[in-house]
Amino acid sequence: MTTKLKIQVLIILAFTIANLSLAQVGWQPKGPSSIDISALAVDGSNIFAATSIFSDGGVFLSKNSGDTWTKVNTGFSQFTTSVFALGISGSKVFAGTYFGLYVSANNGTNWKKIDTLDYTLSLAMNGANIFATNTNRNSGISGVFVSRDSGVNWMSYNLGLPTNVIPISLVIKESTIFVGTSSGIYSSPIGSPSWVSTNLGIPGGTTIASLVTNGTNIFAGTYNNGIFLSTNNGASWSQVNIGLQIINTTFTSFVFSGSSILAAGENRSGGGGGIFLSTNNGAKWSAINTGLPTNTNVYSLAISGANIFAGTSGNGVFKRGLSEITSSSELSEDENLFIYPNPNQGRFTISLKSDKTKSIEILCKNLLGQSVFSKEYILSNGYLKTELDLPTIIKGLYIIQVRSNDKSISRKVTITE
Repeated sequence: MTTKLKIQVLIILAFTIANLSLAQVGWQPKGPSSIDISALAVDGSNIFAATSIFSDGGVFLSKNSGDTWTKVNTGFSQFTTSVFALGISGSKVFAGTYFGLYVSANNGTNWKKIDTLDYTLSLAMNGANIFATNTNRNSGISGVFVSRDSGVNWMSYNLGLPTNVIPISLVIKESTIFVGTSSGIYSSPIGSPSWVSTNLGIPGGTTIASLVTNGTNIFAGTYNNGIFLSTNNGASWSQVNIGLQIINTTFTSFVFSGSSILAAGENRSGGGGGIFLSTNNGAKWSAINTGLPTNTNVYSLAISGANIFAGTSGNGVFKRGLSEITSSSELSEDENLFIYPNPNQGRFTISLKSDKTKSIEILCKNLLGQSVFSKEYILSNGYLKTELDLPTIIKGLYIIQVRSNDKSISRKVTITE
């Protein structure tokens, strides 16, 4: 085989396995594509994805870690495919929709409407106790409902909850349920309704889009006021917004993996949306959006096995390995890392600005994962600018990695003739 033919074979092989090799670099689209994913839920190896569109939406199911998806809508009417919430309770899957609450006892193969409830935005599960927000589309009256028998029977749960607020989000912490509303947070014992305001530290009138608990902590995602943390069961709250753009941003979802917290954001005015990571209990956040389309809004997050899944606005579900995200915090993806020109002919400049590390290693890898260049550098006053000259490199797509300890950030670079 001639040298020229060997080179051609290597290039073809590299591009053939590109998807496999790049799976370790950033978020990867997994479908269902080109739709809004409003909610995600995980039950064993089953991943459910809800869509909020009114036509051709509903619920999708993946049984193979997001590689393929099947629509599971039998029992929904043509008008009930706008789904906003998913919940798992035992062997039952619940779907909160614009036209009511539905339940499936066979992994979404068939759905049955629960006639008691109307427009349902949020669900919270605690054994046989299931709580749901509810807004009557005709009267506009909103409130919270509870089922004590796994969704068979429902009753109002509104004593003490103001009638002029709209319940949006729910979370249960031990023996207390919290509801995030269009105007603050309220809490009640889960045994009997007795709602009280729990808003110390939260500006009046704040919309609470999401609530989640992790150990002794409660996090609240808001519209226009960022993220709040309570460490005393909601008695008081403090803002934890360093690294976040909060104006016009709604923080829609949270997940936890060890000491890492991930938050999803939506910003309709452009910028500010995406996925954010904190490794210090929310004290500081950094964007981890590599692989997501620019200015992507993210509605939902879920962890399944060794992967995290993100439901986006108009771009379906994305997937990423947890180990990629949670390995370390010394470098983060919002570092000012630039490669130019790109594409190039093997000579290009790398510049990096970072106040988090002093020494780094720069590697250039082909799509087979083989290193074609590596060198250690020391940053001067938090800045590095260096030129790489690789005259013998074969044209194709390469990955530039900047590593510090066990954390790395990556960029793609194209080498032309």
